[in-house]
Amino acid sequence: MINPKKAIIFIDKQKLVGVVVNCRNYKFSNTIEVGWDENTFEISLAKIIEKLKSKKVRILLNDVFSYVIRLKVPVGMNKAEERIFVSGEISEKIPEFLNDRDWDYKEINFNMTSKSGVEESVKDVLVFSPVKYLLDLLSKVVNKTGIEVEAVEPVEIAITRNSNPIIGLALKDDLNREDKEELNIYITRSKKEPELKEIIKSENSELQTDSVIVPNTESKPEVVPKKNHNLIILIILVVFALVSALAGIYLFIFNNRNKLTETQIIQTSTPAQSPTSSPTPSEMQVDLSVYKVEVLNGTGVSGEAAYVAQLLQGAGFENVKTADASSKGNKKTQIEVKQEILSGIVDAIVGALSSEFDVATQSAVLKVSEFDIRIIVGSRK
Repeated sequence: MINPKKAIIFIDKQKLVGVVVNCRNYKFSNTIEVGWDENTFEISLAKIIEKLKSKKVRILLNDVFSYVIRLKVPVGMNKAEERIFVSGEISEKIPEFLNDRDWDYKEINFNMTSKSGVEESVKDVLVFSPVKYLLDLLSKVVNKTGIEVEAVEPVEIAITRNSNPIIGLALKDDLNREDKEELNIYITRSKKEPELKEIIKSENSELQTDSVIVPNTESKPEVVPKKNHNLIILIILVVFALVSALAGIYLFIFNNRNKLTETQIIQTSTPAQSPTSSPTPSEMQVDLSVYKVEVLNGTGVSGEAAYVAQLLQGAGFENVKTADASSKGNKKTQIEVKQEILSGIVDAIVGALSSEFDVATQSAVLKVSEFDIRIIVGSRK
C-alpha cells in the first residue's frame, strides 16, 4: 500500500522548513522551521530530519539554488548521443563544472508532428541542476545520516502540480517512469571504506584469475603468448584514450573560459546570476478556504465578531463561525492556531485585521478544538 504521507524539506535562502504532507487531504504535520547558513547547514538539516521521523525525504529548492533551462534537441539521436548534446549545450549556459549525476533532463512534449502534419526535426527538453555547492552540502548530510532522498526539485517545477510547491513536490509521482519522462536528481550515499576495500579486493581477484596463463606443453622457445600480446595492445589503447580525453577536457575548459571572458557572461542567462523571486512559506499561495476558523467577540460590543468574519472571508477564509468569548473588554485581538499551521497563515490573518484592530504579534497554540484557528476579538484602534 502506497504511503500517502510524504516528508518534505524546503531549502529557502535563510531557513529550512520541514513538514509531512498528507497527499489525500493536503494537511501538514510535524512542521519545523530552522535558520541556516553555510556553516550550520548540516546541523540544521539533521535537526529537521530527526523531527520528521521519516527514512525518505523529498527536497524542495528555492529557485535561486537551481538552474532550470529549456533547450531544443535534434530528433533521431540515441540516448547516449542526446545526453552528450544536452551536456554541451548546458556547459555554455551554466557557469559551473557539473558532473553527469549533477543534472537531468526530460522531454516536454512527446508529439513530434507539427500542425501541418510534418514531423518536427527538433524537440523541447527541460534541464534541471541544483547549484553545485548546495548539492555537495546535501551529499554530506546524506552520507552522515543515511537518509534516502527520493527527489530534488525546484519551486518552479513543483508549482506545476499545485500552487503550493510543498504540496506540489509531495504529489510528484513520476519517479519510476522512463528516463525521458522523469526529471529528478538522485543523491545517494558514498561507498564506505570497508565496502570499497571489498570491491577492490574482489576486482583484484578477478583480474588475477583472468591473467593466469595456461602453460604450453609444446616446446616452442621464446614464443610470447597471444594473451600477453593482446594485453599490451589494450594497455596502449587505454593510455592513448586517456591522453586524448585529457586533451579534450583541457581544450573544452580553455575555450569556455575564453567565451565567458568575451561575452562577459550575460547575467539573465542563469538563475544564479539573476535570481528570480521565489515564494517563502509566508509568501506561498495557500488555500485558506480549507481552514476552520472560530471568531469570538471579546469586546462586549455587539456585531464585532461578525465584522471580523467578513474581513477574514474577504482574505480567502470561507469556513468562519462566530460566537461570544467568555471574557469581555479585551484590548488586543488574540490569535490561537494549531501547531501544524504554517506561519504564513497567521500572517494572512494579521494582514486582514491589523488596519482596524490591535493584533497581538505572537500567536498562541490551540490545543483541543474542532477549529484550526481561533480569534478572540479585541477593541478597535
